[in-house]
Amino acid sequence: MANYGEELAYWYFRLNGFFPITNFVVHQAENNRYNRDCDLVAVRPPYVEERVGGQAHDWHDSIVRAFDLNGRVRHCAVICEVKTGAVGAIFNRQAVSAAVERTGLVHVNTRERAQEDIFQYGSCDNGIYVIKKILVSHDNVQGNHIHIPLREALNFIRGRMATYRNEKNAARHFFNSSLIQFLADQAFD
Repeated sequence: MANYGEELAYWYFRLNGFFPITNFVVHQAENNRYNRDCDLVAVRPPYVEERVGGQAHDWHDSIVRAFDLNGRVRHCAVICEVKTGAVGAIFNRQAVSAAVERTGLVHVNTRERAQEDIFQYGSCDNGIYVIKKILVSHDNVQGNHIHIPLREALNFIRGRMATYRNEKNAARHFFNSSLIQFLADQAFD
């Protein structure tokens, strides 16, 4: 992963039942000569569950509210920008459109409308799936996205490691992230 913020965002979404892809590369299109990337694209199936740390009471309140996880069963997806410094341009139209396609949730016949809704309003919800733009950063900026402060993501991860300290510490070497290994180890102290 490119930086600590992207790694924190990855694990924040992963521990909330999402299957994330980091640094999703958007190749140049015929009308745009630049490649782009989306920091993180994540999909969450409606019946996701894990024995350790993957039950309904384990999900972060911000995610439960944003996706109405208590009230509805549906597929969820995140198009995420992560910023550890100043927040400049975010949610490029080309990257958002490509990320919507990559989720596999939107039929080709309705894709253009969904992409426009997400770009303009920050989300698309048709009752079967919901896709939202989320910014994970220290500071928020005006826009049609949900903001998760980096500190909040870190505190959620620390809390999960503490809640399941025995299980997470025993399995820490299986995580492919030295950051998560460290946080699991610290929770055990």
